[in-house]
Amino acid sequence: MRWCVSSAYPGLFADRAAVILAGIDYLPVERAGGRTLYRLAPGPSLPWLRWRECRVEVRVHGADVTIIGARIAVGHLHHALRNA
Repeated sequence: MRWCVSSAYPGLFADRAAVILAGIDYLPVERAGGRTLYRLAPGPSLPWLRWRECRVEVRVHGADVTIIGARIAVGHLHHALRNA
């Protein structure tokens, strides 16, 4: 799933996304050039998830923030950030 948003404060938006992702066990594993990749923390109850379903990428480019990844996680972010 992909969600794009323009923000007057894209860094703050990305920081809030990081806090929300941490709350649902997504941890940052790679950062480079305005892009942060998060992966679901490993757990014994989730072995059925495919690897790409366990990742969320947050990209900041200028005023735009693009969030790409697992439908459940991106949907949760969209709902939480829209209602913040």
